[in-house]
Amino acid sequence: MSGALPFLAIGLLLLMLLSVVWILRSSAEKGSLSESWEHDGKSIAGFHLDALPQELTERIFGSQDWDFVSAQGTAGLRRLFLQQRTALALAWIRAARANANKLIHTHVTAARTSSRLEPLVELRVGADYLLFVVLCQLIMLAIWLRGPIHLGRLIGYTDTLSERLHELIVRVLPAELASENSNRQS
Repeated sequence: MSGALPFLAIGLLLLMLLSVVWILRSSAEKGSLSESWEHDGKSIAGFHLDALPQELTERIFGSQDWDFVSAQGTAGLRRLFLQQRTALALAWIRAARANANKLIHTHVTAARTSSRLEPLVELRVGADYLLFVVLCQLIMLAIWLRGPIHLGRLIGYTDTLSERLHELIVRVLPAELASENSNRQS
């Protein structure tokens, strides 16, 4: 087992480098920061406004509604509930990933024009983003295999990681963009 650990570390490093290259290539097609900022008309704070409120997120991935439906309903009602709840959970994951993608593309575009890059911070941003994407894929797999019920702890960790990624990126953004995001709503 210990012999496989260096190969695993090298593989993870290569995956992280590949994702950074992919992000750089895809954001190069989007144009300059000022063009994309004016085109979107949004700030980074707006990226999270599309996300569901925390109470609703807890409700989607919690077991309270499922306990009620399973105690009251028939097998058809339980199946319909799970189908609808699965659709909501998958939509939540897609929205969270879309927000993170917009955030990282904005960061990469701003980093290209910045003269004060900090390699360790950039590496941490890349690692956090990669971990976030992997967690989203893991959550989607768990939803497809088991359903969205009882995933609250994993979703909570993913939300925390998303917040950390947002705070880290806002901290290193140019001053004119960071000032727009100082009043971010959760």
